[in-house]
Amino acid sequence: LLGTLDATDGMIDRIRAEQKKEFVLIITGGFASFIQQHSKYTFHLEPDLVLEGIHFIGKRQHQLH
Repeated sequence: LLGTLDATDGMIDRIRAEQKKEFVLIITGGFASFIQQHSKYTFHLEPDLVLEGIHFIGKRQHQLH
């Protein structure tokens, strides 16, 4: 898990350096709470983001047909 944490923090470091601006960081997925607790960054945790997206797409498709 520490490798995932280091990769996440490193990726954010590189993107921020390249873009030279701040971002709202949203985190989701199986390791999200671990990364949120141990990262040097502050994240907005959305534990069900993917499921909510799939639900939204399904409802939208149903409305179109």
